[in-house]
Amino acid sequence: MKEKTLGLESSVLTIKGVGKAREQILRSLGVYTLRDLFLYFPQRYEDRRRVSRILELQERKPALLAGTLTCVSLSKWGNASGGKIRSVLSAVIEDQGETLSVKVFNGGAMASRLSEGMRVSLFGRAERGKNGWEMINPEIRILDGNELPETGIFPVYPLASGLKQQTLRKMMKGLFEGETAKLLKETLPEDLRKRQELVGLREAIENLHFPMDEKAWKAGRKRIVFEELFQLQLKHRKARLQHAALRRAPIIRAGERTRAFLERGLPFRLTDGQRRALEEILEDLGNPVPMRRLLHGEVGSGKTAVALGAAMAAVESGLQVAFMVPTEVLARQHYQRTKGLFSAVGAKCWLLAGREASRERQRRLAQVEEGTCGMLFGTQALFQEKTAVKNLGLVIIDEQHRFGVSQKAALLGKGNSPHLLVMSATPIPRSLALTAYGELDLTRLNGTLPGRKPVRTYLIEKRQLKALFKRIREEVISGGQVLWVCPLLEETAQRKAVPVTERLKEIRNVLPDLPSGWIHGKMDPREKEEAVRDFEDGNLKILVSTTVVEVGIDLPGATLIVVENAECFGLSQLHQLRGRVGRGNREGVCVLLVPSKNESAVERLSIFLETNDGFALAEEDLRLRGPGALCGIRQHGLTEFRLADPLHDRVLLEKAREEAQRLQPEEELLDLSSWVCRGSGEGDSECPFLG
Repeated sequence: MKEKTLGLESSVLTIKGVGKAREQILRSLGVYTLRDLFLYFPQRYEDRRRVSRILELQERKPALLAGTLTCVSLSKWGNASGGKIRSVLSAVIEDQGETLSVKVFNGGAMASRLSEGMRVSLFGRAERGKNGWEMINPEIRILDGNELPETGIFPVYPLASGLKQQTLRKMMKGLFEGETAKLLKETLPEDLRKRQELVGLREAIENLHFPMDEKAWKAGRKRIVFEELFQLQLKHRKARLQHAALRRAPIIRAGERTRAFLERGLPFRLTDGQRRALEEILEDLGNPVPMRRLLHGEVGSGKTAVALGAAMAAVESGLQVAFMVPTEVLARQHYQRTKGLFSAVGAKCWLLAGREASRERQRRLAQVEEGTCGMLFGTQALFQEKTAVKNLGLVIIDEQHRFGVSQKAALLGKGNSPHLLVMSATPIPRSLALTAYGELDLTRLNGTLPGRKPVRTYLIEKRQLKALFKRIREEVISGGQVLWVCPLLEETAQRKAVPVTERLKEIRNVLPDLPSGWIHGKMDPREKEEAVRDFEDGNLKILVSTTVVEVGIDLPGATLIVVENAECFGLSQLHQLRGRVGRGNREGVCVLLVPSKNESAVERLSIFLETNDGFALAEEDLRLRGPGALCGIRQHGLTEFRLADPLHDRVLLEKAREEAQRLQPEEELLDLSSWVCRGSGEGDSECPFLG
């Protein structure tokens, strides 16, 4: 060791054999300290527990052999006048009368150390060649006399140029010897470990690097995964307890006006699911502790009506409500559809958008500041410094994953500890919701509104475009309207997909008598609103769009949606887009358009064709693409887990959550060292042992 005082944050330079050059290589792997090295877990393992004989070899199966070199040669070729010289080491190994040929490309350094008559061990995959068994680029070790090959389960790590597996394994072995091994102090209480049957920290980490068998590996993985999930749940609970202890929220109760609004003011009756969800929210609002609740339901489940019920209760209690959405078009839609419902029971609504005339905007801001406005709709404008809300009691945020933490905090800061209700239509499995939104209470709104039929879904190839255009004409003639979603606005060299500009041009050529238009994220808000209004009024029959329509824009006249290059989208995003149609009286149809029905696209999209269950699709998306791919999840840092997988490890997640809930508030504030969630490890979260 190069230092007398060691700690987990000591540089890897403190390890024998690590100099400046090797330190730079380790840094490229995200390994800076001894802690990083301890937690740099293997991505897979090699089973070398048994030494095989040549006659026992199986095609393409990894095997450990030992034998004697009977022939060694090195061939070189290349441009002798300065070009790169290439070489191949050829050798023959004999074991009990059986032989195996070996080839190692660029094996000049190895050739200088080998000679006939030496005993060596080989590890690699054997293949049948013209002259019998052969191995290409096996791992070769020289054996001393009658020395036996080293056996066991060998870790395989992600590497960088200039670093070999044998070097990294030796480095890892050294960590568990001498002074560095003493650095692994236990981080979990003993009674918790006994309840959950968890091994100690050092044993767990050593088992993951050098497992004796599958049982040891599983025990090590269970311990580290539990701690990752436990530390996250502990963080969520700590934040909630601190929040509840420091703040007092206004009490909101639903009275006669709210009941009248819910029973007679809405143009429909609430479903049982909506009533249950609203009851949970109203119970929270009746307490002085600031509510922090996620209302989670699929497209068409009726989240907005539930939120409006809570808003009316707040207005009736003499408070103001801020309703924030990600786009101005959606803010205007909410405002236009709510102002009449609220005014019928004596409540006022305002829209705070970005393009009102300055005088009108100032008048509205003054009324908001005076407290004469009960319900305020808007976008990011709501959390600007100049927007003052006199008596803010409830904040509602729709499509909450599209806003950053600082934006939400700025809006909450407008009031004196207001309640918070966030909504999301992204179908997230419960395990992932508990992980990403563990600081929030979860209300799940299941099912869809009465009368809504499942959307019929089809997968077609682009060679069938002519038939699709004919089907679109029939849809429009029968009174329907069509959305056509493209992944790109304009063509790019990096991505081969049909853009909005090209598709709209073709639609106007093929269907010139059917009014068509477009909407995309780069349009001015006034132009977007005009396009939406033209579609709603029936002036446009076909609307070609980017995924801007995914963000909650309500187009009840849309009956058919075509998703261009559907293979470019995740299953959850496709489900969001499919939810844009069939919202009126007619049945909806969704067409997935792909370049050709290639096997991988059909396999991935087949589950989407078979189910309208967004949560089943989300689980499949999570399995195929990982947690970071689900909309809004990446910002929570879930991809920084080294081993934990919220879907695969859902049982451990529930146990970790239960243990976090068991702790008393004073224990909750203890600084248990958070070992694991620090990024940069590249172990496979599902790492099947020897798989």
